[in-house]
Amino acid sequence: MKPVQPINRACILTALVPLTALVCLPVDMALAAPMQGEIYVTERDAGSVVEIHAGGDFQGAPRFATGLSNPAGICVGPGGEIYVAEPTAGEVTIITDGGDFTGATPFATGLSVPLALYCTETQIFVSEAPAQQITEITGGGDFTNEPPFASGLIVPVHMHAVGGTLWSNHLFGLVDVTLGGDMSGAMPFAWAASDLVGFSDTYVAAVDGQIYDYTAGGDLSLQTPFALVPNALNVIETPAGIFAASGSERAIYDITAGGDFTAGAPPFASGLDPEPGFIGMLYIDGGCGDGMTQDVEECDDSGESAACDADCTLAVCGDGVVNVTAGEECDDGGPSADCNADCTDVAPSGGESGGEESGGEESGGEESGGEGSGGDSDDTSTSAGTGTGTGMGTGTGTGTGMDTSTGMGTGTGMDMDTSTSTGTGAGTGTDTGTSSDTSPGAADSGGGCGCRSVTERSGTGYSGMLALLGLLAGVRRRR
Repeated sequence: MKPVQPINRACILTALVPLTALVCLPVDMALAAPMQGEIYVTERDAGSVVEIHAGGDFQGAPRFATGLSNPAGICVGPGGEIYVAEPTAGEVTIITDGGDFTGATPFATGLSVPLALYCTETQIFVSEAPAQQITEITGGGDFTNEPPFASGLIVPVHMHAVGGTLWSNHLFGLVDVTLGGDMSGAMPFAWAASDLVGFSDTYVAAVDGQIYDYTAGGDLSLQTPFALVPNALNVIETPAGIFAASGSERAIYDITAGGDFTAGAPPFASGLDPEPGFIGMLYIDGGCGDGMTQDVEECDDSGESAACDADCTLAVCGDGVVNVTAGEECDDGGPSADCNADCTDVAPSGGESGGEESGGEESGGEESGGEGSGGDSDDTSTSAGTGTGTGMGTGTGTGTGMDTSTGMGTGTGMDMDTSTSTGTGAGTGTDTGTSSDTSPGAADSGGGCGCRSVTERSGTGYSGMLALLGLLAGVRRRR
């Protein structure tokens, strides 16, 4: 156990919305477990890790972790644990809970001056400078003589992944080590006249104090530096801003706006105790929605945007995530009963048409009146008349069927489909109705007709028609 030390108090500037307060805490009191949005800096000379997101002077302030052996690289790995590399001891230690780690059991041992750490949710990699290699240590344990993941790297002091590509230092530049293997002949993606050291998604620090945007690659010495920071050793991007570590000034500068920080510019955080040659920095990822694209995230716009879904994947129609901002009305991962392939809603159907079933008009069935040997045109009986004639009249019926009646004068006819129609008038007409009428009609010497509109076909229409023909044949024979 670490001996009890006299309690000294130091004050740190703490951001409290909407006020800014000065908080004084005992120097040797370790801070609580890490929280999202916090920024940690390793102090190799002091053997400690300090959290600096509030800014201010940290001279004598409490440290998050102490009792470490020249801590260098730091990362958040599997299980949300915080890992820190200890070059002097050749170890990597988990410090998630903070406190004094003097004599703590290390997570990984047998490493040759471990410097940089890179972690994902499932893997942990560490760079070993003298061995010029990167080793995967995900499972923990003793890694003495462990085969490297990547070899042939000159001064691999930092690693960082951007968009699925893992970059590492090599010679004066940065190389892609995503696939591992022998990197001795690898051509750098970006380089400069001075050694490149720590880097973030966009910016890389050179030991001569210049900080460049390296995203386009090539010779960075040909571009105007984004910022100038004395003895710049590392850069980190966070939702709160872009920060650069200065070895010679033992301070952290907020370089979000770019510019020259060499002429007495006030630092964001001072009173640190790092080694002038290496400063590890870690931002505790707030997760999807914090505005920083981290690890497996494809994007992070602090919420849904036209280009990024709320789950930090790129907005693409068909990905199964509805993005209203991108103009999607639905997204079922492809066409469905409710969603079109272009992520618009399927228009509702018009439903069943309530169109009327019109029985149609019998407006013209031509009815030829049968000849008779006598009879009066005024005959209203049901017998056949004595004259011939064609007639066209109007009538209505409630049945449907084929009308085969002979010419009718004034009279009534019985439909076999149970409809009854009455027609008067003279002339020739055409009946397009579908009723079947087998009733005899009274003949009119001037020609009679009966026309009807019906809407229903009788199933007995045809048998009725045959009965009518038989009746007429019988009458003719009796006469």
